[in-house]
Amino acid sequence: GPVTFDTGYQSVRSALAERKHFTAVFAFSDELAVGAMAALYDEGLRVPEDISVLGYDDLTIASRVRPALTTVHQPIDAFVQKSLELFRQPRQSLPTEILLPHSIVERQSCRRIGDPAV
Repeated sequence: GPVTFDTGYQSVRSALAERKHFTAVFAFSDELAVGAMAALYDEGLRVPEDISVLGYDDLTIASRVRPALTTVHQPIDAFVQKSLELFRQPRQSLPTEILLPHSIVERQSCRRIGDPAV
Protein backbone atom coordinates (compact mmCIF):
# COMPACT_ATOMS: atom_id res chain seq x y z
CA GLY A 1 0.00 0.00 0.00
CA PRO A 2 0.94 3.64 0.12
CA VAL A 3 3.84 4.65 2.34
CA THR A 4 1.68 6.51 4.88
CA PHE A 5 0.95 6.66 8.58
CA ASP A 6 -2.47 5.07 7.94
CA THR A 7 -0.96 2.12 6.06
CA GLY A 8 1.46 1.44 8.93
CA TYR A 9 -1.37 1.76 11.44
CA GLN A 10 -3.75 -0.54 9.56
CA SER A 11 -1.07 -3.12 8.76
CA VAL A 12 -0.16 -3.56 12.42
CA ARG A 13 -3.81 -3.57 13.52
CA SER A 14 -4.49 -6.32 10.94
CA ALA A 15 -1.50 -8.39 12.09
CA LEU A 16 -2.62 -8.12 15.70
CA ALA A 17 -6.25 -8.97 14.81
CA GLU A 18 -4.97 -12.09 13.01
CA ARG A 19 -3.09 -12.97 16.21
CA LYS A 20 0.26 -12.98 14.45
CA HIS A 21 3.11 -13.15 16.94
CA PHE A 22 6.05 -10.85 16.32
CA THR A 23 8.71 -9.10 18.36
CA ALA A 24 9.58 -6.29 15.95
CA VAL A 25 8.36 -4.17 13.06
CA PHE A 26 10.84 -3.01 10.40
CA ALA A 27 8.96 -0.45 8.34
CA PHE A 28 9.87 0.67 4.83
CA SER A 29 9.67 4.31 5.99
CA ASP A 30 9.57 6.35 9.19
CA GLU A 31 5.99 7.39 8.44
CA LEU A 32 4.90 3.74 8.28
CA ALA A 33 6.83 3.07 11.49
CA VAL A 34 5.12 5.91 13.36
CA GLY A 35 1.74 4.58 12.22
CA ALA A 36 2.76 1.13 13.47
CA MET A 37 3.75 2.62 16.83
CA ALA A 38 0.36 4.33 17.13
CA ALA A 39 -1.45 1.05 16.43
CA LEU A 40 0.63 -0.76 19.04
CA TYR A 41 -0.12 1.97 21.58
CA ASP A 42 -3.86 1.82 20.81
CA GLU A 43 -3.75 -1.96 21.37
CA GLY A 44 -2.11 -1.50 24.77
CA LEU A 45 1.36 -2.62 23.68
CA ARG A 46 4.53 -0.75 24.60
CA VAL A 47 7.42 0.17 22.31
CA PRO A 48 10.09 -1.21 22.82
CA GLU A 49 9.15 -3.21 25.92
CA ASP A 50 6.67 -5.42 24.03
CA ILE A 51 7.58 -4.82 20.38
CA SER A 52 10.55 -3.02 18.82
CA VAL A 53 9.99 -0.68 15.86
CA LEU A 54 12.59 0.36 13.28
CA GLY A 55 11.97 2.85 10.49
CA TYR A 56 13.80 3.91 7.36
CA ASP A 57 14.70 7.42 6.16
CA ASP A 58 15.60 9.29 9.39
CA LEU A 59 12.94 11.93 8.85
CA THR A 60 12.61 14.74 11.41
CA ILE A 61 9.57 13.03 12.94
CA ALA A 62 11.77 10.08 13.99
CA SER A 63 13.44 12.12 16.73
CA ARG A 64 10.21 13.85 17.80
CA VAL A 65 7.92 10.89 18.53
CA ARG A 66 8.07 9.11 21.88
CA PRO A 67 9.78 6.83 22.20
CA ALA A 68 12.13 8.30 19.61
CA LEU A 69 12.30 6.05 16.54
CA THR A 70 15.37 3.99 15.72
CA THR A 71 15.82 4.35 11.97
CA VAL A 72 18.11 3.81 9.02
CA HIS A 73 19.60 7.12 7.92
CA GLN A 74 20.07 7.48 4.21
CA PRO A 75 22.01 10.41 2.76
CA ILE A 76 19.26 12.19 0.81
CA ASP A 77 21.54 15.05 -0.26
CA ALA A 78 24.12 12.60 -1.65
CA PHE A 79 21.34 10.65 -3.35
CA VAL A 80 20.06 13.78 -5.11
CA GLN A 81 23.60 14.85 -6.07
CA LYS A 82 24.42 11.42 -7.50
CA SER A 83 21.12 11.34 -9.42
CA LEU A 84 21.87 14.70 -11.01
CA GLU A 85 25.35 13.49 -11.99
CA LEU A 86 23.86 10.39 -13.63
CA PHE A 87 21.44 12.47 -15.70
CA ARG A 88 24.44 14.25 -17.22
CA GLN A 89 26.18 11.02 -18.28
CA PRO A 90 25.68 9.28 -21.61
CA ARG A 91 23.32 6.32 -21.24
CA GLN A 92 25.92 3.72 -22.28
CA SER A 93 28.32 4.80 -19.51
CA LEU A 94 25.86 4.50 -16.61
CA PRO A 95 27.04 2.28 -13.74
CA THR A 96 25.01 -0.84 -12.96
CA GLU A 97 25.32 -0.37 -9.21
CA ILE A 98 25.63 2.68 -6.98
CA LEU A 99 26.27 2.41 -3.27
CA LEU A 100 25.77 5.31 -0.89
CA PRO A 101 26.63 5.26 2.81
CA HIS A 102 23.86 4.63 5.30
CA SER A 103 23.75 4.07 9.04
CA ILE A 104 21.41 3.02 11.80
CA VAL A 105 20.47 5.85 14.14
CA GLU A 106 19.81 4.16 17.47
CA ARG A 107 17.12 5.81 19.53
CA GLN A 108 14.62 4.36 22.00
CA SER A 109 12.19 2.26 19.90
CA CYS A 110 14.25 -0.96 19.78
CA ARG A 111 15.67 -3.36 22.30
CA ARG A 112 17.34 -6.74 22.13
CA ILE A 113 15.15 -9.75 22.87
CA GLY A 114 16.07 -10.86 26.35
CA ASP A 115 17.12 -7.40 27.53
CA PRO A 116 15.10 -6.46 30.59
CA ALA A 117 12.17 -4.13 29.91
CA VAL A 118 12.58 -0.81 31.64
